[in-house]
Amino acid sequence: MVVAIFALTVSLALPSFSEWISNARVKSSASALQTYLDYARLEAGRRGRVIEVILTNDAPTTLTPTASDSGRNVVVRLMTRANSSVPEEVLRGGSLYSDSSSSTLLSVTDNSLAFNPFGRLSAGTGEEFVFATEVASRAVKLALSVSGSSSLCEFSTTFIAADGSIASGSGC
Repeated sequence: MVVAIFALTVSLALPSFSEWISNARVKSSASALQTYLDYARLEAGRRGRVIEVILTNDAPTTLTPTASDSGRNVVVRLMTRANSSVPEEVLRGGSLYSDSSSSTLLSVTDNSLAFNPFGRLSAGTGEEFVFATEVASRAVKLALSVSGSSSLCEFSTTFIAADGSIASGSGC
């Protein structure tokens, strides 16, 4: 009898625990990108140089990575003084996801962005990144303003379409 009650309790708790883990991984991925963006903004101001952040599927130590909207890695690189479109060195790089994470970057306004020597976005427009999974009941939006400041916002999702877009949701 006790074993049956225990088995029933575990079977009821397991789906919500899986969802909780999925939600935590989504937030962790968004927080990782926010950390790289904040680092790049601060380094741009500290060095008085252009710093570029690139989402890529290439190795995070690659000086000239191929930008990708679905990039699992981030490269933060210092651009040369003479020509701010030529990379000089990789300052930092890494993965947005743990190996077992099923988090997905659903939407991104730009897969490559640069901070000017004042720590502001060079493009002059804000950026948005939305992370979610098929299992998670929540998505996380990372918003980056023109001034370079970033903020995370969690919102509930009711359905993530096959193409990865959020079909309906609430919040933010």
